[in-house]
Amino acid sequence: MSRLKIEDSIGGEKDFKELLVDGLHERNMKIFVDLFDRIGSMHISGKYRKLLLNYINSEKKYTQFHGADGKSNFSFSSTSILNYRKKEAWDLLIKDAIAFVNEFKVDGLHLDNCDLWPTMKRIDKAELFRTDVDGEQCYSAKDILNGEVVKAEFNHTIWTDCTE
Repeated sequence: MSRLKIEDSIGGEKDFKELLVDGLHERNMKIFVDLFDRIGSMHISGKYRKLLLNYINSEKKYTQFHGADGKSNFSFSSTSILNYRKKEAWDLLIKDAIAFVNEFKVDGLHLDNCDLWPTMKRIDKAELFRTDVDGEQCYSAKDILNGEVVKAEFNHTIWTDCTE
């Protein structure tokens, strides 16, 4: 899924442009839409795939971190969180926002839960500093710096302690 696609289940791109945006503009009204720091978790666009935030689940499997607003102990399985320790994730968020405004002619974006941006989880030190069975480090220094694996906690954001 991409931030640049209007879901067919809510009318799709054609209806969004013609009925909503054009219809509101004809009535001299402005339209603002929510922009999320997370993305849809189904059919993830290739441009997001290397930017996903991951954790080791209870079965010791490398798992994509599903979206949460950072205020509660649950996640939304329909969304996934990007790793905002990576500059590329920020660059893509900005690029997507500009492209959405230009494509759909909306008048502005509401940054949903922006007081909690970026979604930043505590790194999983045990995993990131793990040695493989061959004696080699499992993760590179860049992987560690980028926080490639985080703890499976849902109520931590950049405004909570992410240093442990």
